[in-house]
Amino acid sequence: MKSNLLLICLLLVGCAAPSQQDIRPIQAVYAKQLAELKIGMPLEEFRKAFPEAYPQGQKADTTAYEIELKQVILDRRRQVDAALGLYNPQNIIDVQRLWFYFYNNRLAQWGRPQDWPERPDLIIERRIR
Repeated sequence: MKSNLLLICLLLVGCAAPSQQDIRPIQAVYAKQLAELKIGMPLEEFRKAFPEAYPQGQKADTTAYEIELKQVILDRRRQVDAALGLYNPQNIIDVQRLWFYFYNNRLAQWGRPQDWPERPDLIIERRIR
C-alpha cells in the first residue's frame, strides 16, 4: 500500500505542468543593478550598470532605454503522453521590460511599461523644465 502511494506521488510530481510561479520577476533578476540606480545619475554610469540596455527612442532632450527579459518555461511532462492526447503541452513564454527615461543625459524616471502614462516623454519634459 505504501509503495503504491509513493508511486502515485512520484507520477504526479513528474507530471506537473509549468506555472506562472516559475517565472522570476525582472526586478529580482536585475536587483543588484537596480539598487545602484539614482534619479539624476549620468547616462554613462547607467550604461556601465546596464550594458544590455538599448535605446528605444529619442525626442528633443529625452532619451528612452529599454531592458527586455524573456523567459521560456518548458513543459517537461512526458512527450509520449502528449502524443497520445493525454494533455496539451503548455510552454510558457514570458517577456518583461523595464523602461528608463533620460532628460539631458540624466536619469529622470524608470519603471515597467504598465507603470507609465501613455506619453511619458511629454510629462518628463514638462516636469523638469
